[in-house]
Amino acid sequence: MNPYATHREVLLAALWHTGVSRGAVLECGAGDFSTPLLHEVCAAQGRKLVTLETDPLWLLRFSSLASPDHELALVADWAAPRPGPWDVAFVDCDPPAARGALMDVLVRSSRYVVAHDTEPASVTMNNYRLERFKYRRDFIRLLPNTSVVSDTTPIWPESVR
Repeated sequence: MNPYATHREVLLAALWHTGVSRGAVLECGAGDFSTPLLHEVCAAQGRKLVTLETDPLWLLRFSSLASPDHELALVADWAAPRPGPWDVAFVDCDPPAARGALMDVLVRSSRYVVAHDTEPASVTMNNYRLERFKYRRDFIRLLPNTSVVSDTTPIWPESVR
């Protein structure tokens, strides 16, 4: 499997587990595998999707997906992401060093935060502090790993406390 796509199963699970509420979804860092997938699933579920990106040329690659229900926006940095509430927030942005602080902010306004590249070799590089969250589940079958965290909602099928 393409290493840029190993988060897809976990993202789909998070969307499925929150699909009844039809809450909004935030994507921090546009990607060839995440942005089209989130676009299609959110459209099918009748959900608002916001994709944030710091690179204007990279964001332009996905401009054909823009619609009233899928906002694509350029951000100067990751210090102040869009306020929620979000059912699912996905963190896979550049620079990777911004990811840990971004997760710390997003967990306050999101049911689930899904983070890519959470295997031990990447945790330090991405400044992840995964142990601090009340609920956490690491999906390690595929490399790079993906993790889901929450401070409010247990993670399927079981949670690590």
